[in-house]
Amino acid sequence: MVIAISALFISAAFLFTGHGLQLALIPIAAANAGFSHVAIGFLWSGYTLGLMIGCLTVPRIIAAVGHIRAFAALGCAVAALLIAFSFFSDAKAWLVLRFLQGFMLAGVFIAVESWLNDKTANELRGVVLSSYSTLTLVMISLGQLSLTLFGPGDPRLFSLAAFLTLLAVIPVALTRADAPQIAARVKVDVNKLWTTSRVAVLGSVLVGLANSAFWGLGPVFGRAAGLSASELSLYLSITIWGGAACQWLMGRLSDRFDRRRVVAAASFMAAGAGIAMTYSIGRSYALLLAASFVFGASSFSLSAICVAMAHDRARPGEFLETSGGLLFIFSVGSTLGSLLASTAMELAGFKSLYLYTAVVHGVLALTALGFSFARPAVPRAEKQEFRPLPQTSPEALAIDPRSHKEPD
Repeated sequence: MVIAISALFISAAFLFTGHGLQLALIPIAAANAGFSHVAIGFLWSGYTLGLMIGCLTVPRIIAAVGHIRAFAALGCAVAALLIAFSFFSDAKAWLVLRFLQGFMLAGVFIAVESWLNDKTANELRGVVLSSYSTLTLVMISLGQLSLTLFGPGDPRLFSLAAFLTLLAVIPVALTRADAPQIAARVKVDVNKLWTTSRVAVLGSVLVGLANSAFWGLGPVFGRAAGLSASELSLYLSITIWGGAACQWLMGRLSDRFDRRRVVAAASFMAAGAGIAMTYSIGRSYALLLAASFVFGASSFSLSAICVAMAHDRARPGEFLETSGGLLFIFSVGSTLGSLLASTAMELAGFKSLYLYTAVVHGVLALTALGFSFARPAVPRAEKQEFRPLPQTSPEALAIDPRSHKEPD
């Protein structure tokens, strides 16, 4: 088991390093090519739409051709698509490539995470899930630091991202282990989720609306602010480091106190950080970095807290249904969020990006605080322990030990 999990973690490390690089590279390259803010926003929406459709349909492809073949083919396709970006300069072509990339990456994520779920012993699930969640953020941040190797927008960076993706294929493709079963299925019952936890549903939508602004347009914000390659990559990475460093802290606070009020407090922090980031432009790079860390620490913890909030009120045995539904709702918000944020940037300038996130986080803070007075909190003794969750595919949710608790 140790050898199998080690190989999967090595594969994931290469995968998320390349993934982090392309997350920053594509918006910057699009801006360098003269794409409008709205066009760049569409690129992120196309990616998340492809990812959603892939999560729903790729398991059938894997079942039809076999796990290893599907993983190798989809991984190579992702690498080919990354190289293809450097051959086109049309926004419509990039939108198609971005959609296909999201679809293919869904298959790669599902392959790695279903294998990890299959090879993890029940007593180690919490450790493995936490390690995998931290690994995703750390390696994505390292990938974004790779922008300094050639300079933002350099076409060679597309080749580097493709190279790292191909390296990720090797450990899984060479494994002798039996192929796992695809465990998770996305089932979305909005009425049931709303009855279970209104704040979790609204929070998932609003967090998707806000976080997509950073992932899809944060690099464009830094470029428009005149940051150098090293300053830009550090600003992006330190935001992610904030999320990686503080998820557990925010989660533990939500275990101790009313999760809705922790969501409200974290949202107010994220809103304040967004305003500080806007103010810092042209004034203080140090303030930008400090505010970016706080933004990541507060905003990136909200989705997992929403899952924990809903799970506190859900029935035993409903974790996959509940968390999978919230992941889907988050993805819908993410698809729409980059369009709203890019429209704000187009109308009011690049500085409006984090003012947009401040408004969204402010709405979430007030909503969560208001609902905390309308319904009693779940007693601390009845709460389920918080665990960080990656937002990649439903298969990652199946690793969580909460998904293996039997119904009463």
